[in-house]
Amino acid sequence: MHPENDAAIASKRAEFIAAGLTAPRYHALSRPLECEAEAIARMINLAQIAGNAPLYIVHLSNGLGLDYLRLARANHQPVWVETCPQYLLLDERSYDTEDGMKFILSPPLRNVREQDKLWCGISDGAIDVVATDHCTFSMAQRLQISKGDFSRCPNGLPGVENRMQLLFSSA
Repeated sequence: MHPENDAAIASKRAEFIAAGLTAPRYHALSRPLECEAEAIARMINLAQIAGNAPLYIVHLSNGLGLDYLRLARANHQPVWVETCPQYLLLDERSYDTEDGMKFILSPPLRNVREQDKLWCGISDGAIDVVATDHCTFSMAQRLQISKGDFSRCPNGLPGVENRMQLLFSSA
């Protein structure tokens, strides 16, 4: 399950676009971590209602969502979670760089505090998998498609070929 609250995100995106705020930073601001954490909590509850159905959460980017998953596990729910190298190694400051458009992904990059929480989740076994959401748009393609507007930019980062080296060099 990809954990984001689409209705809340759509509202935020519309506000920013209407105000002409289309730089890469506004992609992240339109998708606050609470939108991700709320979706995780909602899916945990729905899985419980559905008879303790197994649940696999992809692309975890924050500690609050991880806290909800820890609670579900403490209640013996069958939940698993993955994060991606970009959430462990890159942070929201990437959006303010000259090539910030190449970091458009969903959920977006978070701050360093959230990275630290994810690393703790890896260390203590709360995070089960480090995977990639491999998307291979070149910077030229992103710029051509988006024309500087985050809402038009293709989402995702490449990473299959570098994932293990990045993790081993960073752990």
